[in-house]
Amino acid sequence: MNISEVSASGAMRDTPHGGNVLGIVVKEVAFPPGFGLHTGNIGIKDHTNDVMILAAPPGTVAAGVFTRSRFSGPSVTLSRAHLEDGRARAVVILSKNANVATGEVGNANAREVAELTASVLGCQTDEIVVASTGVIGVQYPMDRIRRYMGRLATEGRSAFEQPGSATSAATAIMTDRFIDAAEAMARATGMPGFPFAVIPHPVSNNDDTVLKTKARQAVDQCVRILAGT
Repeated sequence: MNISEVSASGAMRDTPHGGNVLGIVVKEVAFPPGFGLHTGNIGIKDHTNDVMILAAPPGTVAAGVFTRSRFSGPSVTLSRAHLEDGRARAVVILSKNANVATGEVGNANAREVAELTASVLGCQTDEIVVASTGVIGVQYPMDRIRRYMGRLATEGRSAFEQPGSATSAATAIMTDRFIDAAEAMARATGMPGFPFAVIPHPVSNNDDTVLKTKARQAVDQCVRILAGT
């Protein structure tokens, strides 16, 4: 697939999200001409989108900002190395699984995700940037990922929007597994059962009434935690 053959306008248009409590209208922004976007469902957790691949033309200059956490996952260490030369052909992001605290198997899986993505795009593995978000301490479902990437490779360019919507990309990498992640982090730091307040998602598109209700519920949870009730 040659993403660089494709061109399109970077138009902005209103999205179904409409306005928010600040009166700001959310716009759907297209990626620049020459880029290509694929989003879909591998089945990492459920039927919602959980993979996003943003492909760039050959020679694209790239840079990354990475966490300094000592608890960072394989995606961080792999992508940091892949960006050392300042070039990249694609970013692949898997949601609903962070691939953190997964040991050497997790490292191997991150490398394989990069290899599979490179095979889809016909580029080098070290030109792929990998990211992941979601639950901690659980291995990728690699059999599902392999099958999905295999089908994607056969579809080629037809599987990519040209140039693709940034809103679609953002939606595909959303995750609601913060509770699982918090519980795993508590266990990893020697504090299993550590209590915390939970605010249900989504938040950004809520109106004033819903936000006030969620805020009151969060305060009530904090009071119960502090009171030990």
